[in-house]
Amino acid sequence: MKTLGKIAVLLGTIALLTYILIDKYHVNMYFTSMTQEEKQDNDEKFIEQLREGMLSRERTIELSYKGDADTVHEFVGDAITKVFEIDDDQTTSDFDYLRYCYLGTEIKIKGFLDTYNVIYTFEYNETKEQTEIVDKNIKSALKVLNIVDETDYEKIKAIHNYIIKNASYDVRVEKNSAYDNLINRSSVCQGYALLTYKMMKEAGIDCRIITGQGKGVSHAWNIVKLDGNWYNIDCTWDDPVSSDKKEHLEYTYFLKSNNDFGDHVRDKEFNTERFNESYKMADISY
Repeated sequence: MKTLGKIAVLLGTIALLTYILIDKYHVNMYFTSMTQEEKQDNDEKFIEQLREGMLSRERTIELSYKGDADTVHEFVGDAITKVFEIDDDQTTSDFDYLRYCYLGTEIKIKGFLDTYNVIYTFEYNETKEQTEIVDKNIKSALKVLNIVDETDYEKIKAIHNYIIKNASYDVRVEKNSAYDNLINRSSVCQGYALLTYKMMKEAGIDCRIITGQGKGVSHAWNIVKLDGNWYNIDCTWDDPVSSDKKEHLEYTYFLKSNNDFGDHVRDKEFNTERFNESYKMADISY
C-alpha cells in the first residue's frame, strides 16, 4: 500500500507540474497537433521576424520556435539561408546585399518539449546607419548621373565608370563593405561587388553577386542582365592599382561572356544546372 501511495503522489506531482507549465508558461504539445499548413505559417513567421532583425542589423535576435527536438537544430540554421533567398522589390538591402553584409552568427537554443527559445548573435560588415548612408548617397549619385531615361547599356556603363572613378582597391585588405567603397572610397572586391549590386538594382538593372576564384585567389564580381541575357562585370579588376597613382578606366572585364572570362572560376553554388538555367549567360560578350 505504501508503494501505491508513493506512485499516487508521484502522478499527482507530475499532473501539477504539467498544469503549471501549460497554464503559466504556455508549454504544451501544440506542435504535435499542428497541421502542415499551420507549421508552414509558423516557420514563415519565424523567418520573417529573423529577416526584419537582420535588415535592422540587430546583433542579438531572440525568437520563439515551436517544433520537436529533431527539427529545431536544423531549422534555425536553414532559416538564415531562407532569409537570404528573399528578394523584395521594395528594398535593395536584402537578397545578395544582406547575404554579403553578414559575417557569421552564434546560435543558442534553450527549451524542451516543443517550445524553444532561439538566440542569434550576429556579426555584420555594415551597420544599419551605414547602409542608410549608402542608400542616401546612391540616390544622390544616380541623380547626378542622370541616367533615368538612358538605355540599360548606358546605365550599366555609367555605374561601372562611377564606381571605378570613386574608389580604389584596398591593398591592406581591411575594408570589405559598400560603405567602405562608396564613403571611405576604398575596399576589396567584396565592397566593389556590393556597391555594384546595390547601384544596379536601384537603377532598375537585374544584378547578382558571384563569388569564386580570380586567377586562383578568392574573389567576388557581378553578373548583370542586359537584353535578355546575363553578362559578367568586374569593377574591381577594371580599376587596377597603378604605380603612377593616375586614374585608369578600363573595360577588360565589362559585359563579358563566360568564354571571355576564363580567369574567373565560380564557386559551385553559382555553377549548378539550376543556377545556369535561371541566369542564362550570353554566348558572346556584349
